[in-house]
Amino acid sequence: MNNMTSRRGFFSKAMLSLATLIIAPRILAKECPKAAPEGVKVLEVDSAVGKRLQYVVDASTAKTNAKFVEGSNCENCQFYQVARAKDGYAPCTMGGMAFVTACGWCNLWKKNPKAA
Repeated sequence: MNNMTSRRGFFSKAMLSLATLIIAPRILAKECPKAAPEGVKVLEVDSAVGKRLQYVVDASTAKTNAKFVEGSNCENCQFYQVARAKDGYAPCTMGGMAFVTACGWCNLWKKNPKAA
């Protein structure tokens, strides 16, 4: 019976661990804002500046860009003005101080030394 309990316990723990590995990243993942705050100038992907910066509103879509660094996004970029953030958007100094989403990315991304 000890072997059976031990084996059953092992499989229970293994299944729990597997479920945690699958579900935890989805729970911990930060959701991108759906809409920009009202009354602010937003950097548009199709604008001249947006095209020059190769700006995307979802960094996960930039993975094919040769300059993309895994884990990079506007929120952890030194040009993202965190102190002025509103509802998941903040001004970007490289985007002419237009607001960009925290989940975005562009080809001028540079890690903010103060970002976690």
